[in-house]
Amino acid sequence: MTPSDSRATGPWPSSGELRRSLPRQVRFISAESTGSYVRRLAYANGLEPIAVLDLVGRGQKALPDPASTELYLNAAALARLSVLVGCSAARLQQVLPTVRFAPAADPLQSSRVALAAP
Repeated sequence: MTPSDSRATGPWPSSGELRRSLPRQVRFISAESTGSYVRRLAYANGLEPIAVLDLVGRGQKALPDPASTELYLNAAALARLSVLVGCSAARLQQVLPTVRFAPAADPLQSSRVALAAP
C-alpha cells in the first residue's frame, strides 16, 4: 500500500498534512543514518522506503535507494518525519547524525529531502 493508494488509511494525508504516526515504530540505533532509519521504518510498516519519503516530502531530483545514499532533511521534512515516528524533531536531531544541527529553513515551506552519495 502506498500513500497514493485510494484505500490507504492512517497517516496518509488527503490535504497534505500528516495527522498521526505510522502504526509500527522502530528503535533508534546509535549513529544510524537517516536513510537506514527510513528504510527500517518503511519495511516495519509494509511499505517501500520511497513511500515513506513521499510522506516526508521529496526534492526536485529523482530519489535513489536510501540504502546507498544519505538523506538530509529541511525543517519541513524533519517536522513531517517527526509526526510519522511519533517523536519530537528535537529527539530526531539527537539520534540521527545528519539532522543533529538545525536544518535550513525552506523558503517555500515545502517538505524536501536532499540526497548525497556516501
